[in-house]
Amino acid sequence: MCSSDLHALTSVPLTLPSHSTLFTGTQPPYHGVHNNIGYKLNDANLTLAEILKDNDFVTGAVVSSFVLDSATNINQGFDSYTDDFELIRKNGFAVGRRGNEATSLAVHWLKKHIDDDRCFLFLHYFDPHSPYDPPEPFAQKHPENLYAGEVAYTDQCVGEFLQALKKLGLYDSTMIVIVADHGEMLGEHGESEHGFFLYESEIKVPMIIKPAGKTKSRRIEDIVGLVDVMPTICYATGIP
Repeated sequence: MCSSDLHALTSVPLTLPSHSTLFTGTQPPYHGVHNNIGYKLNDANLTLAEILKDNDFVTGAVVSSFVLDSATNINQGFDSYTDDFELIRKNGFAVGRRGNEATSLAVHWLKKHIDDDRCFLFLHYFDPHSPYDPPEPFAQKHPENLYAGEVAYTDQCVGEFLQALKKLGLYDSTMIVIVADHGEMLGEHGESEHGFFLYESEIKVPMIIKPAGKTKSRRIEDIVGLVDVMPTICYATGIP
């Protein structure tokens, strides 16, 4: 498993622009998405899902926030794009679906396509966002830092998905990329969340890549970014 720990950077600490970079391998001045509101990913952009679909992959996505609704055109190239959900509310704010529901939908998609030769699934979690309201027992375990509780809950959801891959006999043959779209300031420099400043706390993100097959783990010390994910996946799958 190759990881880039604290040397991975997002292009912009906002969900829609950073996912546009993730999917296109280009920066905001090129793909044209600069904010969550009022922007759509133009059809002129070539996305990872489009490239993989053209190379005989079945493509699917499970998203957990209205910010990545298909109305933003971020769904280019996906055969199925599961964004139809009733918004849950945290302290009166509409945010999205819980991580356990996202995991369940993703596992259902895997089982549906287990006999397909080449599959690409994008699984999106949104829980570590304000207002922080982790489910139990995570709220009780982190009463002084509910954001940490949200992260711990999401970590459990990711773990459950990885266990499902193993139970289905897909883990070893699957390339897995785990990455965040931005960080969170948590009060540093007077910013409670993200999207205004460009300090390290909101542009440094975790990134873990497990190639298909069994390989030894190593840490990448070079600076990498979300912009590198698309070409890395293409290279690993033999696509120019």
